[in-house]
Amino acid sequence: MFFGTLLYNIADQMIGFFLPLFLFGIGSKLAVFSWLHVAPFVSGILFVVMYYALQRAVVLFTLFPLGKLMYRLGFVWSMVIGTLFLCGNFVGFYLARTDPRFITLSFVCGGIDMVLYWVAHDSLFAHEICIKEIGRGVGALAFLTKLIQIAVPAVSGLIIVFSGYDSLFRIGIVFLLLSCVPFFFIPKTRIQAPPKFHELMAWLREPRFRKFALVQVGTYMDVIALLIWPIYVLLIVGKLERVGYIFSFVLFLSLILTYITGWIMDHKKGRRMFVASGTIVSFTWIMRFFIRGVWDIIGIELVEKLAGSVYSPCYDSILCKRSKGKSVFAFHIYKEFLLSVDALVLWGGVFVLFLLPVAWTSIFLLGALGVGLSLFLDAKK
Repeated sequence: MFFGTLLYNIADQMIGFFLPLFLFGIGSKLAVFSWLHVAPFVSGILFVVMYYALQRAVVLFTLFPLGKLMYRLGFVWSMVIGTLFLCGNFVGFYLARTDPRFITLSFVCGGIDMVLYWVAHDSLFAHEICIKEIGRGVGALAFLTKLIQIAVPAVSGLIIVFSGYDSLFRIGIVFLLLSCVPFFFIPKTRIQAPPKFHELMAWLREPRFRKFALVQVGTYMDVIALLIWPIYVLLIVGKLERVGYIFSFVLFLSLILTYITGWIMDHKKGRRMFVASGTIVSFTWIMRFFIRGVWDIIGIELVEKLAGSVYSPCYDSILCKRSKGKSVFAFHIYKEFLLSVDALVLWGGVFVLFLLPVAWTSIFLLGALGVGLSLFLDAKK
């Protein structure tokens, strides 16, 4: 599973890191938002907002039907089919270079992949891992992901500059197809029960799950800020490949701390560590107000990634502990439902914000508040 996830993440990170910039480039040349009389720059950002909102709408409306299908398919086949849908997502991007209407194929396939692959992956991971080794397992997975992230931004930036986005999409598809092979060696695990909408409504009447729902609002606030952030970096540094170099350099410095954090989470109570690191990450969003040049970006990114190397494994470990049990599959389905509802509301708000002169300030505040809310995550059900 780790090797398959590694190959999948290589492809996902290669395209995902520069995807907001790719969508921004397409949107800035289209007249989709001409009725709003906005500049090409704002049109590009609104196109990015529209893409991610529509992708989450696909997740929301397919989640329960696909959940019933996954119950029959099992975790492995769900992950394999989800990976093939991500290939369709990349094909859509490839074709959108000449005909932007193929973006529709991308957000539909991308939304289905988010359900089939990630719900199955997270459920299987939580189901199989020993409760006493969750921190170590999450830390190892985060370590591998960060190891990929070190090289991927710089390499992807060079591929885009010298060969174009088309080559990047083709390479990504190759890695995705290779990632399917290790999944077939995973022992078959039976899904206990299909998700039910009335069960979700029953869970939402419980105070602890309502608190968890609030945490998911904060989680997606942070996701939005992270997705929009590379566009702001591009404004400062000016060149696409420089964006990749900066993020690769910063990620290298924070690599080792990621794995150490997972080990500590297994041997000590990590609540204080989680809150302290999350507070620092939240503070770095506020510090982005004062960025004036490249070195400011590097300094803030370094602090954010170092603190994030503690915060992210802690968050994932707590989430994994909370999801364990007979309802692990249903839990991750319901989590995606909450995230998708939050996403549609929040992306709608961001769309309006970029029609106003306070957009970037609001995005940074959104990131800070989002991380703050996520600190209320609790492993108790």
